[in-house]
Amino acid sequence: MESEIYHPAPFMRPMGGGQKLGNVYEMRIYEYQNGTMPKVLDIWSAAIEHREKFSPLAAGMYSEFGGLNKWVHIWPYADLGERDKTRAAASASPHWPPPTREFLVGQEVKILVPAAFSPQA
Repeated sequence: MESEIYHPAPFMRPMGGGQKLGNVYEMRIYEYQNGTMPKVLDIWSAAIEHREKFSPLAAGMYSEFGGLNKWVHIWPYADLGERDKTRAAASASPHWPPPTREFLVGQEVKILVPAAFSPQA
């Protein structure tokens, strides 16, 4: 068993309360160097409004316990084609991605499909 506790980012709106946001979700998990999370959150705070012009942020959160120094962001999409188009358009913006690579230790990406019983399905 692996347990982690996360806090929402200061700029994160309350989650949708079971509203369907997409058919697939992309979960991106970044691990940053010790002590850099406050700077990472500041940088993301300045950039997130530009990214959300392309698609909404379903969740943005950072770890407190479990795997430390983790930043997780989750994006909903209608399908993987929309994901590709949205990511390409956002990446063409001078405001995206946020310049946090200098602090990055590791990255993991997961594509998630809600189960039939999920309120996100």
